[in-house]
Amino acid sequence: MKVQAKVNPERTDIIWNQIWEKGTEAETLSFFSHQLFIEGYKVFKKYFGDHPKKILEAGGGTGRYGIRTAMDYPDSEVTIIDIAPASLNAGKLIAKKMAVTNVNFLQDDILNLS
Repeated sequence: MKVQAKVNPERTDIIWNQIWEKGTEAETLSFFSHQLFIEGYKVFKKYFGDHPKKILEAGGGTGRYGIRTAMDYPDSEVTIIDIAPASLNAGKLIAKKMAVTNVNFLQDDILNLS
């Protein structure tokens, strides 16, 4: 039997707000340097092909993969969705600091898309 966990958006938002209220400066400095990101991005990127037009990162948090993808594919439109506004706001700040303009951040629940 498959059990699907219920997501509590309010609780999720509280947890991520606590994490991101500390600021994004440290996250900005190490945004792409974590070994899991470095190795994971190689796998993630191989599925895009040469010229993707639209890319969706669902449950993207701060958009680490989406922002990097937008940088690598400047002619693509990248959309990052997440349930936690605090994570999305942190991602927006990081994208702005890095002058990445072909990325959009949207709040939504990937288990119940609007």
